[in-house]
Amino acid sequence: MIRLTILFTLKPYVDEEAFLSWQTNEYREIGASELGVIHADFGRILQVDADGETSFYQFVATFDWRDRESFERGFSADRFHLDFVEKLKVLSESTLLVSEIVTPDGEEQSDGEENKMVVKNNLTV
Repeated sequence: MIRLTILFTLKPYVDEEAFLSWQTNEYREIGASELGVIHADFGRILQVDADGETSFYQFVATFDWRDRESFERGFSADRFHLDFVEKLKVLSESTLLVSEIVTPDGEEQSDGEENKMVVKNNLTV
């Protein structure tokens, strides 16, 4: 499974509540499944370490694809890039990470509960 993780901070002038409404309602409707995304998550970053240090980034978004081929096809799709470029207009800072999810003994990821647990563990900052 291939995961795109985007860590980001909004520009100071962006209305955070309006952004969150857009992110959690309208943006979810972009038809990610048409792009081969099998799971997507969005979250607010609360802290980085046990000392309570605040993260440089405000939010994290993840998009999972079943394999590298579907990732390359979906990530290069015009629709994904148009939506992403629109989102970049409100971002102050961002970091994109592409990773291959490693499982015990080379087991394949599924869309079931195992996948959800990996996502939760991966988002622990």
